[in-house]
Order: sequence, then C-alpha cells, then structure tokens
Amino acid sequence: MTEQGTVVEVPGPGRAVVVFRRSPACGKCRFCAVEGKDMLAEVEDPLGVAPGQRVQVALPSGAFLRASILAYLVPTLTFLMGVLGGYVLTGSEWRGLGMGVVALALGLLPARRAARGPGRFTPRITAVEWPYCKDKIVM
Repeated sequence: MTEQGTVVEVPGPGRAVVVFRRSPACGKCRFCAVEGKDMLAEVEDPLGVAPGQRVQVALPSGAFLRASILAYLVPTLTFLMGVLGGYVLTGSEWRGLGMGVVALALGLLPARRAARGPGRFTPRITAVEWPYCKDKIVM
C-alpha cells in the first residue's frame, strides 16, 4: 500500500511525522491519528526529509495482513483453544474460561513482540516527490 503525504515534523533521526489526506482505501484501520479529513502517522525516514516536503510512503507488501492475523486471529484462536482445553481437562466452565483468559494473554505475546521489531509493520518513506518549501506545506 502506497500513499502520498507531506512531512510536518521530524522528531528525530530516521523518523518523520507525515500528514495524509484520508483516502477511501484507508477504511477505518485506526493505525493513524485521524483528525477530520487528514491523518497523521509517524513513519520511518531512511531518506532524511525535511518539513514541507511531499513524500511517498509505503507499507511493506503483506504487512497489513500479517499484522491483522497477529492482532486478531491468533489471540482469538488461543482464547478458544484455552476455553475448550480447560473445559475438557477440568469439566468446569469457569476453569475453562480462566484457562481461556490465560491463553488469550499468551496469544497476545507474538503480536507484542512483532510490533517491537524493527520496521516489519511500520510505514516507510520511499521517495521525495516535492522539494523543500519552508513557507508552506503543500497538500
């Protein structure tokens, strides 16, 4: 997925805050801080951009699907397996539910670990489309 936006801030080396016009492809994933029709996202900046530059930002191919599976499918499946396994082993619905909650917590660990990894699920600036303009931000 590739989007175009304008750099509004450079909080540190290798990072940039980019404002995007919300597109229909965006949907409601809530990855970005949405404010009206514009949204802000902190992205990786391997090119060293400056505020005011128009940039192209890409999310690695398949990253959104992998992130969705890690965040939603894996915890749901571990919860259901924990409930079922707990019920079969103990014969108690409440103990099964307790084991399901423990399994849910364990199912969230892969998503947490993957989110901390460098760049697998983070959008990255791939090109600068507009030269630096110090007086205004072009959208």
